[in-house]
Amino acid sequence: MHQSNIRNIDLNLLKVLDELLRQENASRAAETLGLSQPAVSRALGRLRIIFDDPLFVRSGRSFVPTPLAQKLRLPLNHILEDTRALINPQEFDPAQARDVIRINAPDATTWVVLTQVCSFLCHTAPHMQLVITNFPSGRFEALAKGEIDLAIDFFEHLPRGYFSRSLMSDHLACLVRRGHPALADGFDLDAFVAWPHIRLDTASNRRVRRIMSEHGRQLHDALSVPNIFSAAAAAANTDWLLTMPSNLARRMSRMFPLEVIDFPLDIPPHPLDQVWHERLQKDPCHGWVRDQIQRIGEAELSPLI
Repeated sequence: MHQSNIRNIDLNLLKVLDELLRQENASRAAETLGLSQPAVSRALGRLRIIFDDPLFVRSGRSFVPTPLAQKLRLPLNHILEDTRALINPQEFDPAQARDVIRINAPDATTWVVLTQVCSFLCHTAPHMQLVITNFPSGRFEALAKGEIDLAIDFFEHLPRGYFSRSLMSDHLACLVRRGHPALADGFDLDAFVAWPHIRLDTASNRRVRRIMSEHGRQLHDALSVPNIFSAAAAAANTDWLLTMPSNLARRMSRMFPLEVIDFPLDIPPHPLDQVWHERLQKDPCHGWVRDQIQRIGEAELSPLI
């Protein structure tokens, strides 16, 4: 086939060639395709030019494919099957999926929700792979570039071209060690600001500091740590305060000698959302994964809200 003739190929010509190879008869091929015999003859004429080969020759009453036409059977079948799959994708089968799903989420979400998702996928989608990261900024850009497929966190603003789904909505709470003086002295905004704090680089901690700034207050951070378990351990052994969503705070109080105190201000609940880019809105695999995260997340989080 001449390289310059590739632009002349269209899917209809390949369908005609495939049917001619199946039938080895122009009349039957035309009938199967729902075309007239002259239309099939014209298509064959174009194919002969494109492939620079007769493709079919008459031998008595037979319509015999040439050696080149015979060689085209298998690759032509693959091309048409791939095209059908492209236009009419098969129903998603988790058991056969080999996708890599990249999720950006805080440590707490990974611990409470995504570990349960992993347990579910281990049995339901054993060939699927999860890659979980935790970086607090640049997530919209990473979603748009395909560096991550899903982000789970608190998002104040959602740019155009992104979709979201709420996993839960929770109020903020404070954790203090058992026997902390704040438990006996009363806990108001002044007390909250007066005690030293443990800082985490999380959406809830950033929200707390923004709220304090709006009230003309500033917190003193005695410690900054990278994960919730280090923070909880530090709070259990000091007089420092640790703020997080109440659901997570109650879980931590079961693992460490900590008490939960209501946040001293009446503010709207702190949401936790799944966010993804529009390029994955219709993808059956990613949609299925989001559904499983939603189902498992609601089951894991709702009892403690």
